Amino acid sequence: MMKTRNKNHHDIKKFQEVLGESYMMVPDSKNRLEQTLSDLTTYLKSPEVMGLETNEWYIQAHQLITKENVKIEDTNNDNLEEQEETNVDDLREGEAF
Repeated sequence: MMKTRNKNHHDIKKFQEVLGESYMMVPDSKNRLEQTLSDLTTYLKSPEVMGLETNEWYIQAHQLITKENVKIEDTNNDNLEEQEETNVDDLREGEAF
């Protein structure tokens, strides 16, 4: 989009770098989230917390696991290429972010 509007080639290059870094960060962040949720699930099933099912932190942790697992499953089939484009119309010449 920036190329078709003849934006500064340095700005285009910077946006491409940021986009590439974002593509690399998303899967890593998702994997770390999934591992953390798995660890929390294991902990909630451990003997250390048996009998604490009515405790406020236990209830919140259980709700978080249920809520986040639904979100992760919903995004598992997302294609990063299909994401919405960022509007760069209001950037001034030479302005990065």
